[in-house]
Amino acid sequence: MLNEESAIASPQTIEALTALLYRLASYTSTHLIDDAAILALIFC
Repeated sequence: MLNEESAIASPQTIEALTALLYRLASYTSTHLIDDAAILALIFC
């Protein structure tokens, strides 16, 4: 049976996911979005 702690995300889990999403967005904006081919695919 699931207890309350396993059913609700812990603050540590939320913090880790937030950090992961931030790093992914940072990498994407610095390495992929600057690429002219990717910009052409997005805007054309």
